[in-house]
Amino acid sequence: MGFYSWECKGCDQELKQDEEVRLDGSKGVYDGYGRCGNFEFDGGPDPVAWHQKCYHEATDAEKLDETPSVYARNQGFGYPRADCMPEETWGKYQEPPRLFYKDIPSDHIVEYVDFIFAEDSKARYSSLTARHGDERKLERGHVTHGDVERAKLARGNRFAHEVEPEPLTDDGVPFPPTDMEAKFPTTFVELSELAHAAVEAAKLRVFEA
Repeated sequence: MGFYSWECKGCDQELKQDEEVRLDGSKGVYDGYGRCGNFEFDGGPDPVAWHQKCYHEATDAEKLDETPSVYARNQGFGYPRADCMPEETWGKYQEPPRLFYKDIPSDHIVEYVDFIFAEDSKARYSSLTARHGDERKLERGHVTHGDVERAKLARGNRFAHEVEPEPLTDDGVPFPPTDMEAKFPTTFVELSELAHAAVEAAKLRVFEA
């Protein structure tokens, strides 16, 4: 069974194994599989999830918010936050630098949007730029700077670790990197997510208005 997790209600970052957390008020070190202290997730409603540190720093009003936490998109994989780990475990992990989506330059995202449309012209991304059930397709001019900024804002508090992604392989032989992978090796995945989100935002604005 793989890890799974929820976003902390204080910092929007997902809970990781070995962090001190609170799940529905139960305190403990998270095991990565839905258990801490006296809490064990049984597949029912999502819990109210906090890092202990974030809970202590929250306002009284924020602590009273008992709406379920959002399920984490990458399921809790990755390095835990050193400042949220028990003191005796500090130094257990060598954490790479963090990269926030909001810090990625917009012009890099726009360049990736251009890449998407170039690929679409080769019929590689036709389902992305076409409206489902409709023959209409987006044109490059439909995706505005506002769409790019909305994509960044939607993921602004989330982060990825700034590491080079594993290359795709065919029977163990790495595929040659695309031009975008070679140009932005440490931000390629994040750029792709943001550019695709900008295109989807443009689709909603253009076709659903």
